[in-house]
Amino acid sequence: MARGKPPGRPGGRSGEHPPADGKVRQSQAITTFGPGSMVDLLRDSVLVGGLEFWGKKGRVGFDEPRLRALLSKRFPQLRGQEPFVLPPAGDDRHPSGACGIQVLEFPSWFVCQNPQCRSLTKRGPMDETKAGRYVHDCKTGGSYFVPVRFVMACPNGHIQDLPWHPFVHQQAGCQGSDLKLLEGATGDFAELAVFCAACKQRRPMLDNYSPSLSTE
Repeated sequence: MARGKPPGRPGGRSGEHPPADGKVRQSQAITTFGPGSMVDLLRDSVLVGGLEFWGKKGRVGFDEPRLRALLSKRFPQLRGQEPFVLPPAGDDRHPSGACGIQVLEFPSWFVCQNPQCRSLTKRGPMDETKAGRYVHDCKTGGSYFVPVRFVMACPNGHIQDLPWHPFVHQQAGCQGSDLKLLEGATGDFAELAVFCAACKQRRPMLDNYSPSLSTE
């Protein structure tokens, strides 16, 4: 797998592709980690790309007559099309967007691992190390950013980032961006809260499970 990044890597020649950030078996690419699945890699979290992001190189076609016949009955527009293909294999020696499966970095919000900081920041203004990890130059000593472990999903399966600013501010109207994800001594979900250092608003994460939740 490779994240959707521009070609090139720190210290490399223009046009070179970085090595893949993670691997899954071909069977997993159509089951546990199929299109749209979230996968935890070594340093971040990603969404597996759909069929349009499956590389052309290394594709192997196969036919399954019974499955093809069943699908043809339900989807007549598929009749006469190419047989099924296996998930494309990656190429560790010559990684490129033409092989393997591309993924999208998700969620786009990260939290500082430093327990004295816990800054909650959207990807963009953060610096990236050569090892591919985001770092936070916080006043309490500096640490790495890690993907936040909370996202939103609707009953139809659509997924998105939590609206952190509206969630903590509600109707306060604060435009401050200094958010923190605070944890209690035990790390229990009941002790988690979002805090805005600018306006001092604080809201427990448990409110995300309230039927009256409003982020407008």
